[in-house]
Amino acid sequence: MTDNIQASYYFKVQYGKIEMSFQEVSGLEITNSNLKNGNNHSPIRFKRGLCQNWKSFQLIIDAFNNMCKIPVKNLTISLLNSDAEVIRAWQCLHAYPIKLDLDSLKYTTDFLTIENLEMEYSVITRTK
Repeated sequence: MTDNIQASYYFKVQYGKIEMSFQEVSGLEITNSNLKNGNNHSPIRFKRGLCQNWKSFQLIIDAFNNMCKIPVKNLTISLLNSDAEVIRAWQCLHAYPIKLDLDSLKYTTDFLTIENLEMEYSVITRTK
């Protein structure tokens, strides 16, 4: 008999004073493709089910809508287990959002719509 193991991980993301939770984070990578130019990295992408509470994104949405200057803040990403214990953590310096969108909305399906947030940063370090 085998045990059915279900991982219950999630990401807590802190951008300045804004705190958000996500089911998926990608882009936590650094590549050294050209030693002359230093390290290159891809933007970090966050995904979560459509949330009724847009307050966590309101600062970002307002800046995009009003073509205001997007605030640059430090970003902390923590991978937590089902007991809310931090397993891994990363800090991104000088982070700012570059894209915020929703997956396609289809009235013929029961699927949850996904919010996507993409952020750029200058330096990433793993802190735990």
